[in-house]
Amino acid sequence: MLDKDRTAEECLKELISLTERDGWDLSDYVNRIPDEPQAAYEKGLRVGFRQAIERMLGDRTATGEEKFVYFIQAHEGPIKIGIAVDVERRRKALQTGFPSELFIRATTTGGAEQEASYHRMFAAHRRVGEWFSPHPDILAEIERLNTTQDPS
Repeated sequence: MLDKDRTAEECLKELISLTERDGWDLSDYVNRIPDEPQAAYEKGLRVGFRQAIERMLGDRTATGEEKFVYFIQAHEGPIKIGIAVDVERRRKALQTGFPSELFIRATTTGGAEQEASYHRMFAAHRRVGEWFSPHPDILAEIERLNTTQDPS
């Protein structure tokens, strides 16, 4: 529960430290809260904190690390389009709750702004949250990213 005597900055710092400790994105904290009255209140706070933090940090974390947009997929299944500093770490975190092996299909720079652009671009193919059907348009973008980026 939010301590009314703490500043928003103190709360944000604590939330950032929790996400770093657990290896989660802020969206994980928002999405993993159960639907109970107190939890709904906390979810609202976390959503607000996440939006504030993303506005403050842009495409960087609190430590200045760049965030990458990733496309993660299990074989021919749905594709997750998200952002992370460490994409392999994020894949492993997602893997713990996914019954099939997940693969990083592509990554690119651009952080939250590029991620939001992809979400808008592929909105018609959204299944739930950040998961999308493997539509040919998305597969073409993955192929484009893999053939146009510097391999070094």
